[in-house]
Amino acid sequence: MTDLATLLSRLGARFGAGTDPADFGDPAAEVRAAGSALVAGLLPWEGLVRVVGSEAVPFLQRLLSCDLRDLAPGASAPGCLLSPTGRALAVVLALRTDGEVLLGVETPFARPLAQALERYRFSEAVGIADGSETAAWLILLGPKAPEALRSLGVAEPPARGSHIVPANGEGVGRILRTDLLGVPEYRLLAPRDQAASLLERLLAPVPGARPIGTVAREHLRIRAGLPRPGLDLDDSVYPEEVGLEAALSTSKGCYPGQEVVAKIRTYGGAKRRLIVLGFDAGDEPRRGDAVEREGAEVGRLTSVSAEPALGPAHALALVKKEAAAPGTLLAARRGPASLRARVLPSATAIASSPRP
Repeated sequence: MTDLATLLSRLGARFGAGTDPADFGDPAAEVRAAGSALVAGLLPWEGLVRVVGSEAVPFLQRLLSCDLRDLAPGASAPGCLLSPTGRALAVVLALRTDGEVLLGVETPFARPLAQALERYRFSEAVGIADGSETAAWLILLGPKAPEALRSLGVAEPPARGSHIVPANGEGVGRILRTDLLGVPEYRLLAPRDQAASLLERLLAPVPGARPIGTVAREHLRIRAGLPRPGLDLDDSVYPEEVGLEAALSTSKGCYPGQEVVAKIRTYGGAKRRLIVLGFDAGDEPRRGDAVEREGAEVGRLTSVSAEPALGPAHALALVKKEAAAPGTLLAARRGPASLRARVLPSATAIASSPRP
């Protein structure tokens, strides 16, 4: 057994169809701990592409949809690499450092992203590498996350959108605050061979802290309305349709797909929206079910959280804009079966409305 496998087993990991822990005995307790204390775990689907060199920023500035010109070292920005038709080839989180730009990207898209950037490179003084096999991302969720970070010698956690390197190193490459899931959220980038010891150290000092598996993580993601490439976003979907407007600049000048981005905004925005749906207790919607409003199809379910222990099912759906308002009554249909659903405000919207 590897150190990580040994630790996960000791923490009570239970595995479903995949190789990542589905839960640690009680996914509902994991969700509660994210809201009241702390959960920590790996983000096994998150990879890394490194772009190094003196021209890394101007090189990426002409390719990515985010504006990197004024991004200081220690700051981050969401972005996309778009096709000429405005579809996302990759969704990234760009972290600026003194000597490179780190691109957080889902693992299946890391190698294609590195290859695409290499094709765009001419004489620029940059190096491009897929670092997904040697790097690991960990996630900390909950109000007691700063307490866990103090165990790494971090007295002052980074502000939202910022990242730091701990003064004493301690096996951590970077600590980034994201707050994407409606609760305090930090992501830690570390060497993969340090992931097990780091996870154990983060959980140890916080009373009530729990490890988190994919079931609870996906429930929180869906409840927050956060899209995942390959599930809610593919080559038939514009990034604007799934709420990624903040990743798309219309003021920085030309980049692949920029004309399509500008056209969508000029003519009233995206025609479809990604929404959060809540179902009645006992209902079991499935990804791909048709979504209807008053008998007319308006979209499809793209992600579903239907673990009974977590209460009534929630889902993400891509629907026509006129069916997307919170409170709208819809139905999910599979064959003759019809399940009632209501459009909910996303947890991210709730958390950011009077409130990184």
